[in-house]
Amino acid sequence: LVKDFAHIFFNTILKVGPLFNLGDRYSLQAIPYVGIGYRYWHRQSNNFYSEKYHHGKALVGIKLNCLLTDDFVLSPYVEVGKMFGAHMEYVATGVDHKLGNKPIYGAGLELNYKMADDLFLNGFVNYTQFKYGKSALATDGSYEPDSKTREIKLGIGVRYM
Repeated sequence: LVKDFAHIFFNTILKVGPLFNLGDRYSLQAIPYVGIGYRYWHRQSNNFYSEKYHHGKALVGIKLNCLLTDDFVLSPYVEVGKMFGAHMEYVATGVDHKLGNKPIYGAGLELNYKMADDLFLNGFVNYTQFKYGKSALATDGSYEPDSKTREIKLGIGVRYM
């Protein structure tokens, strides 16, 4: 038995909030924020299943910017929120399940290295946990049970501040 698995993710969020200076010479900053986003996940196997999950999300959080040196900024953050419009579709049958909307929790840590005035090299680690609630019975008698997702993401990129 040979199985090939593939996953396609699209995850985006826009966060906005004011910046408050807490320390001398901008050495510590707090950024309370609100955010809104969207997540899409297509998981599939060549001989088992193909499912498409998607939901919107609304978040609130707080991020700290800690100036380590003139060129390095360490930024821990925590956030909580709730998903909305959660759905899961079985591709083979076209059955669409409206899922329960549950809380989202997240925490992360970023390290930014200043390359130019407002341009930074960014490395991060992020932990996110969310749950999909059980769906109602579909027309074919099936349902999607409760499920919990835990993700750990590592990344590197460029950040403009």
